[in-house]
Amino acid sequence: EAIARASQRPAEAVPGGAFTLQLSAFQTREEADRFAARLRDRGYAPYIVIAEVPRKGTWYRVRMGSFPSREAATRYLSDFKRETQIDAFVAGTN
Repeated sequence: EAIARASQRPAEAVPGGAFTLQLSAFQTREEADRFAARLRDRGYAPYIVIAEVPRKGTWYRVRMGSFPSREAATRYLSDFKRETQIDAFVAGTN
């Protein structure tokens, strides 16, 4: 059941939403790609955002979804954490 739900787009998701889930962040693209690939294998649709963090360098953030509100993202996050045991959090898209 979790895999079936994971392959479906969250009902609350919208293109260009102001919020997303940040699943993890890595200092190398290869690590981020491997993590994202494992999620894709489970039916999720993660994407990678490159971020320049002051005094910490380049980070590759693995994110998923696009939600119109923090509340919608938080609802989906609850299900995602239960299904994957990944300690993700809600982040702004900008």
